[in-house]
Amino acid sequence: MSVAFDSNVNLTVQVAFDNNPFDESLSYTDISTYVRQFSTKRGRANELGQFVGGTASLLLSNADNRFNPNNSSSPYFDSANSISKIQPLKPVKISATYDGTAYPIFFGFLDVIPVSFPALGADSVVEFNCVDAFKIFNQQNISSAGWRLGRGGFSEIGISAVLGYEDAQELSSARVSRLLDVIQFPSTQRTLDTGTLQVQSQTGTTDILSAIRECEISENAQFFIGKDGKAVFRNRNYRLSNTKAVNVQATFSNDG
Repeated sequence: MSVAFDSNVNLTVQVAFDNNPFDESLSYTDISTYVRQFSTKRGRANELGQFVGGTASLLLSNADNRFNPNNSSSPYFDSANSISKIQPLKPVKISATYDGTAYPIFFGFLDVIPVSFPALGADSVVEFNCVDAFKIFNQQNISSAGWRLGRGGFSEIGISAVLGYEDAQELSSARVSRLLDVIQFPSTQRTLDTGTLQVQSQTGTTDILSAIRECEISENAQFFIGKDGKAVFRNRNYRLSNTKAVNVQATFSNDG
């Protein structure tokens, strides 16, 4: 259930404890009632800069020790496989509801999960530090990418790994789409403008994020992860054709 952020806004925080990072369909667990505070950061330093990876931090009440990854009695513990469901890369979604409409605030993945005991041990809190998909892109090479949560060093070909990537000269947007396919990023989570320029083949030792950055620079485009978790690629014409560029957004005068 959501919790009141103020008199007009309700906050909802959900974690897909039973899913892998890029599953097409996610089953969420609502942890809103345990949230004490949160913060998010995403965007870029200036209008001409590149977008950086988004982050979020959630401070959760852990009075019953439910968010401790080492607690085998936690409701988020997978007894069948003897492993906690509270692990890195689990999808996290933060949204706010105002006047009956839900607005996305952040979508990303669990990263670091420290447990602490403030008030001289009289209290217990857990911090869910989250990152967006940029971190996963940065950790995977073009030539081989994959993971399987909870089983270090193991991946299944065709299921959690893609090997032997090859490319050729093509539109920048086609290359970005191909690179997202390598990492198995869901097609439903992409908003890609059609590119205007061709890009050349890239080395297989390049990580996914750097490879997409090269396409972004060649196209003079914009690439970022939206607050809803979608990968967004805007071609070079976007800067001159989007609504904010061609329509007056505000009028200023000296008449008071």
